[in-house]
Amino acid sequence: MKIGIIGGGAAGLTAAIQAAEGCNEVTVLEHMDRVGKKILSTGNGKCNLTNTDQRPEHYHGTHPDFAEQVFRQCSYAEVLHFFTKLGIYTKNKNGGLYPYSEQASAVLDVLRMKMEALHIQICCNTEVEQIAHKDQFHVFTVDRNSSEKKEYLFDRLILSTGGKAAKMTGSDGSGYRLAASMGHKIIEPLPALVQLRSPDAFFKGIAGIRCDADIQLYIDQVYLNHERGELQLTDYGISGIPVFQLSGAAARALYEHHHVHVLIDFMPDMPSVNDLKVYLQSRIKDTPYKTIGELMIGMFHKNLCSLFIRQCDLKSTKKAECLSDEALFRLSKCMKEFFVRINSTNSFDQAQTCSGGIDTAEIKDTLESKLIPGLYFAGEIMDINGDCGGYNLQWAWSTGLLAAQML
Repeated sequence: MKIGIIGGGAAGLTAAIQAAEGCNEVTVLEHMDRVGKKILSTGNGKCNLTNTDQRPEHYHGTHPDFAEQVFRQCSYAEVLHFFTKLGIYTKNKNGGLYPYSEQASAVLDVLRMKMEALHIQICCNTEVEQIAHKDQFHVFTVDRNSSEKKEYLFDRLILSTGGKAAKMTGSDGSGYRLAASMGHKIIEPLPALVQLRSPDAFFKGIAGIRCDADIQLYIDQVYLNHERGELQLTDYGISGIPVFQLSGAAARALYEHHHVHVLIDFMPDMPSVNDLKVYLQSRIKDTPYKTIGELMIGMFHKNLCSLFIRQCDLKSTKKAECLSDEALFRLSKCMKEFFVRINSTNSFDQAQTCSGGIDTAEIKDTLESKLIPGLYFAGEIMDINGDCGGYNLQWAWSTGLLAAQML
């Protein structure tokens, strides 16, 4: 069969190899000047291939159980076997699997070597303008350099164009237009694994600070979830892996016009506000000569100390031993439950992935369209997104392999 794959990212390249090994004639249509650009930026250039912890809660979407259906057919173990056969030897870093060389370029290199060995045709700088389905798939393209138009005919088609995150790597959302033109419903794509922005003015005074913290997400005053890790404070809001993990849900809530805020626990090792209050009382007892401004030195960055004091309407020059129980409780609560309003996320350009995409209710568990026989989907273009830690690449590899196996 003649197999067309639109999109030469992680899912598309995996699908191309799997399809070609099934003795099919495979053509990859890629609108960038080369395939696999986004792979090079994954894992900070080290390529976090996947994660040993494949619990369902690491995957999200309107129908998150769709991811489980896919992984039952093409698991983490099958993906690991695929890359082992290509020559990637992995190392485990807290559950995240990386190539032993810690070079994302190695992953792309072995994929490209295998594609060359299988004589897969790769057409770069090729923009897909339209798809028509009759007895075959008629794919109409234009060359981005020469403006030359061309028509390709395929027996089966895999759409793996990615989402809208990190446009410079090729994810420009064009696949959503193509899927919609063939009748598929698109859940509004939104940035995910992205920074959260706040209208609170105090961030300019604490920008650049990094610290261990626990972040609790609230939607319309209702607690949703929490994440702990290194928090990065910026001049516009909050960043860091725990923020990224919560950002997809926050972005969706904001899009639906809900109120969003977070509570930051700057002392997550202290079980409660009262425990922190007791600890501060012991610090005051040990160092009665300190002012309120000096009391927290050694606990937090000085700019954070100043912020806590201002938020509690206290004077930094006042002796700490003069603090009332009520004031000390208020100060402890500020450190443990620091309130931050969230009003937006950063753009798709700063996002690592998207939430939203093709509604998986219209896709079979074989990744074939329920609307158009012979049309398959792979990767981020579908309404499934994963947490940080290799989960989005696992989704790309598994869906690429499965779609090609089911042709």
